[in-house]
Amino acid sequence: MITRNAVCIFVLSITLILMLTFSIAFYILIDYPKITAYSQPLSEFNFGAVGDYDGTERAKNLIGNMASHGVELMIGLGDYRYDNGER
Repeated sequence: MITRNAVCIFVLSITLILMLTFSIAFYILIDYPKITAYSQPLSEFNFGAVGDYDGTERAKNLIGNMASHGVELMIGLGDYRYDNGER
């Protein structure tokens, strides 16, 4: 004997299979814009990498020096906290 729950599960399963099939077919048929990486290298990109900020005037001078040289991205290499709690 087939129960009402079995019929509901069967109908839901068929519905999900059809929805998935149509979604895949729709995705294949539609011409989505393709995501590609840069095919040309950037003409110029400046970055700087700095570690061991000491929080003194030297650090301010270093940051100013990087800015004056057109650094577009600064990467901190760590050592931001010291044993005495300074940052």
